[in-house]
Amino acid sequence: MTRQIRFFLFVLLAVIISTTLFYPINQVVGQSPTPVNYIPFFTAGPDPDYAYGLDGGTVENVIVDPYDSNIIYAGTWGNAIYKSFDAGATWNHITEGLRSPYIYEISIDPLNPNHILASVYEHGIDQSFDGGNTWSPVVGFDGYSVVYSIDFDSSVPLSDPTRSGTVYAAVRQETIILPTGNIYPGGVWKSTDGGYNWREVTNTDNGFNEEDYIYDLAIDPNNPNTLYTANHRTGVYKTTNGGETWIKASTGLVHQDIRGIQVNPVNGTIYAGIWDGYGFAYSTNGGYSWVNNSPSHAMGLYVYEIQYDPYEPGNVYLTTSSGVFFCTNPSATSTCSLIANEKRFVFDLALDLNGPAAENGRTQNLYTGLQHFGLNKSDNGGELFLPSYKGIRVNIIKAVMVDPSNPDIQFVSAGNRGIFRSTNGGVSWISLHNNLDLEWIMDITIKPDTFDIVYVGDRYGGLHYTTDLGINWYSGNTGIRSADSEVVVSEAQRSDGGIDQGDYEWMDPVDFQDLMDAMGDISTDRDTMIYVSTIGFDPSDSNKMFAGKVPGGVSYSNDSGVVWIKSNLIYPDVLDSLVDPSRPEKYLVGIMNNGVKISRDRINWEDFKEGLPEGADVYALALQGDGIYLAGTYDGMFRRDRSIGDVWVDLGLDADIRDIIVDPTNSAMIWAATINGLFYGLPTSPEGPYEWTKFDVPDSNNDRFYVIEVIPGTIRDFYVGLDGGDLIRLTEDLLP
Repeated sequence: MTRQIRFFLFVLLAVIISTTLFYPINQVVGQSPTPVNYIPFFTAGPDPDYAYGLDGGTVENVIVDPYDSNIIYAGTWGNAIYKSFDAGATWNHITEGLRSPYIYEISIDPLNPNHILASVYEHGIDQSFDGGNTWSPVVGFDGYSVVYSIDFDSSVPLSDPTRSGTVYAAVRQETIILPTGNIYPGGVWKSTDGGYNWREVTNTDNGFNEEDYIYDLAIDPNNPNTLYTANHRTGVYKTTNGGETWIKASTGLVHQDIRGIQVNPVNGTIYAGIWDGYGFAYSTNGGYSWVNNSPSHAMGLYVYEIQYDPYEPGNVYLTTSSGVFFCTNPSATSTCSLIANEKRFVFDLALDLNGPAAENGRTQNLYTGLQHFGLNKSDNGGELFLPSYKGIRVNIIKAVMVDPSNPDIQFVSAGNRGIFRSTNGGVSWISLHNNLDLEWIMDITIKPDTFDIVYVGDRYGGLHYTTDLGINWYSGNTGIRSADSEVVVSEAQRSDGGIDQGDYEWMDPVDFQDLMDAMGDISTDRDTMIYVSTIGFDPSDSNKMFAGKVPGGVSYSNDSGVVWIKSNLIYPDVLDSLVDPSRPEKYLVGIMNNGVKISRDRINWEDFKEGLPEGADVYALALQGDGIYLAGTYDGMFRRDRSIGDVWVDLGLDADIRDIIVDPTNSAMIWAATINGLFYGLPTSPEGPYEWTKFDVPDSNNDRFYVIEVIPGTIRDFYVGLDGGDLIRLTEDLLP
């Protein structure tokens, strides 16, 4: 994790030396232009979590330029990096050359603030020499590598800019799954040329005797050859010779899962942040023994990061899964005080070391990076944190609906953030979370003939509807419970704490499990928990509806959703639906592990899966023409023409498809939103196979697409929604 304090010693000297001495002649600070295809979601609101409309999302890492407090970098989960030139007031998007949109760590070279290293998920480290405008890979991370922490040795003299810098990285490699138990390889990697080339320095031959990966590193500022590691399950290791040999330094630790570690250069104290509710520990003798925060005072905190305040070196901050805490003179009996982001998962706390102390004696400017809710800033030593994420867009987009009768009216749902509404065609958005307290809305639709009722299906709250554009909402769950009590036990444990696992498919199960552990188990009554995934209407009478559920099959309503009745399809997970007005058997649903079902009355359903792979997961359905259907599956794209063969035919796209549209200007052209990218396909002959082309969305390096939607009232504009890459409007001039 970020350790702003690593710069503290050299920053004191840097204020009297011109930093331009260290800029390579051919590298200059640049500013990325504001992406032209992103919608400017800048509607200020009173709630700090929803202060700027749809702006927000997960910020994993924040770092302040050690020479210029106005320059800040934010690493996100899904939309790469953002850079601010005005101390967080506004942000510019950075993606060019980054190999992943999921960023765990950013570190700035103390000899050259234009040289930046970034952890790119599963790919090791990328580096930039122009302040983040462009990026390229480093050497030494072959194959799968997740880097959690990057630490420069800040003891390199600023008066000698030609001297190569030493950098260390905390690394996890791909988990090895064995019948006898998992192996978690990883360790410490080291570079002696400023981050260009890397090699591993931990192995069983040099004292690092346990196979384990590392979450964090701490370099002793007073002796930079001394390092401490924060290990996943084996406590703390120590080296005094730059990684050549290691010893275990965990004696006395109450728990061995360490997430954050730091050395206080003023008094030599080592602080360790502990996972699984154990709070923190500290050592005053170089790690040979540890004092733990007692269980009665640890408050069950999952500590993600720990760091001291250089203006009050006897005190520390704890960055946790439930907020930021401040500990005065930490000891075994310390009780820490919450100072920011209550009940929010805080991934990072960045301290600005350039400015003076605040009136309370602490560092004046602090920044927090949050899961789902952007970035907050305090300019008064942590007394008050306010939103500072205007322009950061990292939402997990679940559903989009544009009113066909008035395209200025638009709704979009974002994972863990609920539903948003625009009344000006997407120019600005407001959150409706105070009107509808649902955070995982999976489908949004509008009554198709009168356009006067908007319906939503939620992962936990079932079906709701509004008749006044979202001001007031009403439950439509009478009779729609999730599944028959004979099929599903009445009480189950939901262990994800409100996290949708599908949104974290990019993440290794090890990292996902950490999120679940920190959120805790939430008891959920499966008889009352209702997951509505898709909503459809009878094309001749929109009062007649049907709803797909996970689990629970299909229910139907004859009174616009007031009361629901179970169909004969009560078992499977329904993922999507389709209506074909041209056919008697007009209703179709996509099923998890069982292809497609079809019905003529919404009540009785039968198999419609001939030609699909065995056990196909059908995430998306679309109508290409009368009696011509498209099915997007885990195994690619399939089409079924009821007038020709009436079986599903593989169209050849090897991708995991989540949504489909037919191009409004060419019915033969198919667009597929997949977790492997955005693709369009055209037939090679009138009845021949399709040729597929990946479409590169400008200003985005995220390939995980969940949603694609045609915008009514336009010739050929689309919305695409991504897993952390936000909502992007693709206009006619950008499309092939």
